[in-house]
This record gives sequence, structure tokens and C-alpha cells, in this order.
Amino acid sequence: MKFILKVLVWVNCALLYCCETAPVFFRPENHAGSDLVTSIGALIMAIGILLESFSDFTKNNFKKEHPHSFCNVGLFRFARCPNYLGEVITWTGVLVSDTTALHGTLQWTAALIGWLGIIYIMFGGTRRLELRQNKNYGNDPEYQKYVKSTPILNQQMRVLMPSGFIGMIAGLIIGRHVINFAVLRSEIFSFPAVVFF
Repeated sequence: MKFILKVLVWVNCALLYCCETAPVFFRPENHAGSDLVTSIGALIMAIGILLESFSDFTKNNFKKEHPHSFCNVGLFRFARCPNYLGEVITWTGVLVSDTTALHGTLQWTAALIGWLGIIYIMFGGTRRLELRQNKNYGNDPEYQKYVKSTPILNQQMRVLMPSGFIGMIAGLIIGRHVINFAVLRSEIFSFPAVVFF
């Protein structure tokens, strides 16, 4: 890869990471204290980190004992990419935890670019992993059975995307301390929320 392309990749990765972590830095900048939504987001992050860590630990140990087999134990019995799902859940927690602290289109845009960016990367990662797994184990009838009976990251996203949306709506409601449906309706149809429809 040419040097200029490497630099562009590095810059894009750095910008994406800045956008992913932006909500965490906007909270103190906006002098926003912790609230119930912050705690819920932190819980979501912890669940994601545990899911990702346990999945990676399981796969690493499995591969040490069975280097030429696909991993179908532990959380891999329920999802083919639970580690990637954990990553997405972690960053969903970051976004949810700071929904009550984000102010203005620029902050919402940075936060959503980071969140949607990691989802896009995880989709790409699952696609590449599936291609590699099919190349390595595609002729194995047990693997074919596993693929047909075990969902991949993409199917869990049907639950995760609405959960992130509901978390943001809850953050808007709790952040205003009253349920004002006119304000809620305007927030739902404003720029950042429209991304979810």
C-alpha cells in the first residue's frame, strides 16, 4: 500500500475514533452531570464489554485446542459473531449514556457518525469473516448446519438499532424531566433521529 493511502486510512480511523468517543467528551464540555440515562448507558457499555471479552476469551481458548475447527461453543452457540455484537453494544452504550448531554447539530452529528461508523465496520467485519469461514469450513456439513441455525451480527441489529433509538428517546424525555409530546415529536423528526427511520 502506498504511503499516502496509509496516511489516509490512519486519518480516517483517527477521525472515526474521535467521533465514537465524542459523546464522552461533550458531557463535561456541556457541564452536564450524570443522570439515569448515563447510568443506563454505562450498564449497556458494561454488558457489551463483557460480551465481547467473554466471546474473545472463548474463541481464543477453543482455537488453541481445535485450530482447524470453527468455534461453536459458549456464546457462539447463539450468534456467529458475539464478539462483534459486544463491540456494537459497547458503543451503543456510549451513545445512549450521553444523549442527555449532547447539544446542537454538530455534537449529534459527530456522535451519530461515530456510532453508525462502528456499525458499518462491524457489518464489514462479519462479511469478511463469513467469507473466510466459508472458504475454510464451507464443505463441512456441521458448519453448514451451524450457519443455518445460528444468527450472525446482522440479525441482532434488528433489536439493537431500535434499542439505541428508544434509549435516545428515553434520554430526551428524562433530560427534560417531563413528557412533552410536542417536543418529543420535534426531536424524533429532527436531523439526528431521522437516521433511524
